[in-house]
Amino acid sequence: MDEQELTRHWLYSSDVDFQAMDTLFGRGHHVWALAAARAAIEKLLRACCVMAQVEDPLQDKNLLELARLAGVELPEEQKSLLVDMESFRVAPHSPREETLLYRRANRKFTEGYINRAVELRQRLVKLIKS
Repeated sequence: MDEQELTRHWLYSSDVDFQAMDTLFGRGHHVWALAAARAAIEKLLRACCVMAQVEDPLQDKNLLELARLAGVELPEEQKSLLVDMESFRVAPHSPREETLLYRRANRKFTEGYINRAVELRQRLVKLIKS
């Protein structure tokens, strides 16, 4: 894939994840809605990395590191969101963190993060399409 095709792939894949996030949230699957939101933001940041010609953006990196590598400038509140979203990566090797997330992720908690993720998504999509 060339740069343009790869960017389109990440953008489309992110859109699919955001649709899944909406469906999961609507059905009360809060943890999985948060995981889908995190995945969608990660894919947008990977698109930004491709556009910035970052070498090997597929390596496992945290969201804030991807934003930094891509040269994406974010306000502190959105940087903080990226840090928080790292805990939404449901990992079978971390049952303690997963249990804590299941306890915290009620409707209000999840809705707050989803609203913030939507704002970040809009910012990143605008950056990608400009």
